[in-house]
Amino acid sequence: MNRKLLYFTIVLPLLLCFGRIYLYAQPTWTIFNTQNSGLPDNNIKALCIDNFGRKWIATEGGGVAVYNDTSFTVYNTSNSALPDNFVKSLFADTGNTVWIGTLNGGVARVSGAQWTIWNSVNSGMPNDFVRSITRDSAGYMWFGTTDGLVRFDEDTSWVVWNTQNSPLLSNNITSIAIAPDNTKHFATVNGGMCEFNDTVFTIYTVVDNGIHDNTATCVALDTQLTRWYASPAAGLMVHYDFGFWNYYNTIGGFGSDALTWVTIDSAQTIYVATMNRGVIRFQQPATWVIWDTISSPMPDEYAQCVVKENAHIVWAGTREGGVVRIDENPVAVPEHEQNLTGVALFPNPVSAGGTLMFNRLLPDGSLYTITEITGRESYNGLIEDNAIHVPSTQYSGMYLVSVITPGMQTAVYKIVVR
Repeated sequence: MNRKLLYFTIVLPLLLCFGRIYLYAQPTWTIFNTQNSGLPDNNIKALCIDNFGRKWIATEGGGVAVYNDTSFTVYNTSNSALPDNFVKSLFADTGNTVWIGTLNGGVARVSGAQWTIWNSVNSGMPNDFVRSITRDSAGYMWFGTTDGLVRFDEDTSWVVWNTQNSPLLSNNITSIAIAPDNTKHFATVNGGMCEFNDTVFTIYTVVDNGIHDNTATCVALDTQLTRWYASPAAGLMVHYDFGFWNYYNTIGGFGSDALTWVTIDSAQTIYVATMNRGVIRFQQPATWVIWDTISSPMPDEYAQCVVKENAHIVWAGTREGGVVRIDENPVAVPEHEQNLTGVALFPNPVSAGGTLMFNRLLPDGSLYTITEITGRESYNGLIEDNAIHVPSTQYSGMYLVSVITPGMQTAVYKIVVR
């Protein structure tokens, strides 16, 4: 079989910066699946990147695949000490150590060629379904299981908190994020959002605190220690350090309410995996790009995890389409100054529902995008009859109109809709 990786490109919108037009370089998409690579399964449950830059890929039935940017190595129950081929969680520790959480086999620690397994039979692990893994600054490992929150000292000390011995309302712990002060922020299924400072639990629920959902599948912290929770029904639930909650969902134009994963990079760009719109790239306060099967080469609308490798490489795992590598190439390439010389757009201001006309005839196939000043795309389409028809639903305000012809001539106009 001829195994060729799939590469794709899409064009990002034009931006106006200091009076010059910039066209962002085209993102490059690479899709890895069972047909074109050594990936053992297309159902990807989790991703992590170790200190050597290797991508660890958790699959539903094929064990763990490790990709070193050249080839895949697969660990499964047949060729290694991996206790279960259904892998649910991953955590890259310091050095050469990676932790693997499974559905039915407990947790495995891989350090070089050495494997160590802890499960409900040989340790204090309360059950064998390990949904999340992390480490705090004191050196304790933390596991989220379906039977409680677990702290593990590698000197074999185990502590378990559950609904029987703590204020927890659910034993199903989906995700854990640890703040610099070692406060544990974690999400549950039907038990609210929780905080634990090793002494006191604080629990936020729909009934007691008015939050929008008692379930989240992932939590991430930004540099301000704001907690971002990915809800499967209520979109992004955001808890600020001063106690205020905020929400990003389809009511406000966010692409999806059904979220599976959230990660935040060093530039505070937020990447969200969704069940029905692929991956959403989000920048505050209200700028987002949706990578779904319609707007991009994303192979599956159902994304289950997303991680950031460096300043411009994003990795996403899907339920049926394998793994996607997206090279955002964020370095802007300056184009010529408005190279649609002498082409004006009028009237300006224009009324919602009105028509914007060009004073000179543009080539057939020319495209336009109407963008809010914040950068959020509002409307786009094909220029017809040398005009742009402004939707009657367009809100009043200032916008940028970006134009690109088939010959890559470009222009950006600032307009006011009244």
